[in-house]
Amino acid sequence: MAKRHNETHVLHMMQPPQRVNHTSRERTYLKKMQRCAKLEFVNREKRQTGLIAVTLEIS
Repeated sequence: MAKRHNETHVLHMMQPPQRVNHTSRERTYLKKMQRCAKLEFVNREKRQTGLIAVTLEIS
């Protein structure tokens, strides 16, 4: 039974997040992760646009 649950958990981790009832701790953790991912994405975008601007200035 425990193994079956573990397998479903692993499968669930691989799949895109669906609406699931999480505990409050999990929910805050997920929110934090999403925020970090969003920040990382924004920073990457900024960095890329900055690099593009620099290369345009040089050329």
